[in-house]
Amino acid sequence: MRSRLKHWAKQFAYHSGALDLYHGCRHHDALTVVMFHRVLSPHDPRWQSANREYTLSVERFDQCLEFFQNHYQVVSTEALLEARSGAKRLPARPLLITFDDGWSDNEEYALPCLKRRGLPALVFMVSDAVKGQDERSLQMVTEEQLQHLQAGGVAIGSHGKTHMAFDYAADPRAEIVRSRAALGELLGPAPRRRCAPGPGPRTLSFPRGRHRADLVALAMASGYELLFTSCPVLNPAAPGSLPGPGAQRRQGGRIMLTTEMIEDGQGRFRAENLAGHLFRAPIAPVPSTWAPRDLPADRPAPLALAPLAVPDLVLRPNALAA
Repeated sequence: MRSRLKHWAKQFAYHSGALDLYHGCRHHDALTVVMFHRVLSPHDPRWQSANREYTLSVERFDQCLEFFQNHYQVVSTEALLEARSGAKRLPARPLLITFDDGWSDNEEYALPCLKRRGLPALVFMVSDAVKGQDERSLQMVTEEQLQHLQAGGVAIGSHGKTHMAFDYAADPRAEIVRSRAALGELLGPAPRRRCAPGPGPRTLSFPRGRHRADLVALAMASGYELLFTSCPVLNPAAPGSLPGPGAQRRQGGRIMLTTEMIEDGQGRFRAENLAGHLFRAPIAPVPSTWAPRDLPADRPAPLALAPLAVPDLVLRPNALAA
């Protein structure tokens, strides 16, 4: 009975407009960044082997997009970069759509949904996976799909070289620096910017969401301008408060969305569940060091970083590390 009353209360709060009024006031100057991984049709052979926690059906993903359009103003990566530099201001209730890893279904299933609704997005790629030949790499975005994504309004960011958490990698510098150079080579020339040395993406997502202050500093020195973690917070978005080089906060939080969060016990999409999950997330800075509880706590000591020169790398990606 208690759970049923709670369910009815959520439905009333959402459908009466009370929750949306609360959202409009609270999140006027808050940037919501949502994180997806995979989007597949249940009829696709890959559906059976996909990790359900990280996989949404095409129908559920499109329902999420409709929800975003009803309650937010979806912004592009370029708009976010311009707002961070002070050139423009973000609209009220801004939301950025992101994907981690670079699965091929992002191009096959997610991109058509985004294009139909005219929405931008950002995909964080594991650079070694693009040309890899192991079993997992063969399910990742190809060079041709990478071009399709970019042409379809999807920005490309880095998710490291091998998807190893940077604080566990034998060579964190290679994970951060070489992945940017490799993706820059795959994506082709980009406009030169004084604040972004060399070609390559301007955005980075930390694998596993794990980061430390020294790794953040290395990423900024390598040319990345926007850094994202998996810390489940919303980001202050008033002028001067966005994360980036020279800012007090250098990394932003993201909210991961899963099927369990947006469906009820009968497997039906519930907008009020999604609203409750997003609207009630805390607006807070991301800690300088943060890690989810998915790896042992005895991580290596912080790096002793030498001054970083602008890299001049031409990398041929290898197979994705296991």
